[in-house]
Amino acid sequence: MTCTQCGYDVAAGTEACPRCGTRAAGNTGNTGNTSPVTEAPTWTPASGSADPPWTPASGSAGPPWTPASGSAGNAAASSGYNFDARRWTVSDKVAGVASLVVLISLFLPWFSGSVSADNSLGLSAQSGSESGTAAHGWLWLVFLIVVLILAYLVVAAGFRVLPFKSGLRHDQLLLGAAGVNLLLVFIGFLLKPSTDGLAGVSIGWSIGAFLALIAALVAVVALTPPGRQRLDSGAPTAAR
Repeated sequence: MTCTQCGYDVAAGTEACPRCGTRAAGNTGNTGNTSPVTEAPTWTPASGSADPPWTPASGSAGPPWTPASGSAGNAAASSGYNFDARRWTVSDKVAGVASLVVLISLFLPWFSGSVSADNSLGLSAQSGSESGTAAHGWLWLVFLIVVLILAYLVVAAGFRVLPFKSGLRHDQLLLGAAGVNLLLVFIGFLLKPSTDGLAGVSIGWSIGAFLALIAALVAVVALTPPGRQRLDSGAPTAAR
């Protein structure tokens, strides 16, 4: 089912959304209490009065008290940015760390080459390496996507409700970005530089290429519905 507050895909039977803490509609009743729950009334200030004392609206019985519509203060505080890492689910954290590893790996050696010695020409053996962005300039797009993923996670950790509409749910947005990264990294991994048929020249993969491919795959797996359900099902709900 989908959380009515943040749109997160919540596993069936979960008492509260693991991302924003909103309780599921089917789990909000009194547990162990057979008496009906009386809804708390809303209190409004007396006519012509800007401050307390407060008088109850017609038909209401008693506290708790809530300010009249349009009042500032608490409303402004709840809608402002307040960073809280507990708003990240376990799958968010895994995907964020894995994406950061992908970013770092772009600047590590992706391909290593060597030239064997040729005594007839008086050439000694040589070797070298090339980073991912140096071998494939378009991998800078992966760098940009990772930055956007990390920036989005920081924004999501500061607002209970995002101040913008993306058209996609939180999990769909992250999965789509991580999926594009995996595709680009996989293509870059396969497109190993050619030796152009030169004798004695060999080119192979290096640590950066393997690290990027594994990290990009981990990010996608963590954000798939089965992966999120497995990672988030046992995570404690953040105190809101």
